[in-house]
Amino acid sequence: MGTTEHATDPAAARLRECERLLGHDFADPTLLRLALTHASAKAAGLASNERLEFLGDAVLGAVISEHLYRLMPDAAEGELTRTRSLVVSSRALARAGRAAGLSEYLTLGKGIRDAKALPPSLLANAVEAVLGAVFLDGGLERVRAVALALLAAEIEQALAGDGQRNFKALLQHLAQSELRTTPTYRVVAEEGPAHTRTFEVVAVIDGREFPAARGRSKKAAEQGAARRAWHQLARERENGAEHAPAPARRR
Repeated sequence: MGTTEHATDPAAARLRECERLLGHDFADPTLLRLALTHASAKAAGLASNERLEFLGDAVLGAVISEHLYRLMPDAAEGELTRTRSLVVSSRALARAGRAAGLSEYLTLGKGIRDAKALPPSLLANAVEAVLGAVFLDGGLERVRAVALALLAAEIEQALAGDGQRNFKALLQHLAQSELRTTPTYRVVAEEGPAHTRTFEVVAVIDGREFPAARGRSKKAAEQGAARRAWHQLARERENGAEHAPAPARRR
């Protein structure tokens, strides 16, 4: 889509705005236009996004499944399934689409366009259609990047939502999405005989060590260390603090 076209064609300019919102420049902008066209606009002779919705649903499921598989190495199949269902639910997709402002770019039939609010299912389907379009246009890596950015808040909420927080997964999600790095864990002390040993572990992110935590197993200590690091980073994020090395105990 060239600059001259944007200047003279309002529809093309709006597509370009939507591309910026998604973080993907389409080689074939007609795919994005189709993804944003709801079935209610068929009366105007326009093709709808239903086929792209079908494709996007499948691609999104695969992307989120792989992401959670890597994000939650200690999680059982049931926990992975439960978390994925929260992230890809219609409500979650509708919230993500609404938060991103996607509804502003949809082509709708008059009856729906005149309604006070869009049905959540319509917006969720549009998100899936857009992801299907990104997949066809840019392949798996591009759709992965767009989907994970679009659903970052929903992933975090799913990981933290039921009182059984998986802090290692939460910390990894936060570190990867905002700091572009992956946490590691280091055992700084072991105490006691083999059958009652206690481990002390610190989380390390980009060379920064966070307060240590103790546990009766390395896994428990790592969860504790992740919890402390996640809460500290969350407080800094809320306060607008920049990520910078902080004084830390080193051994």
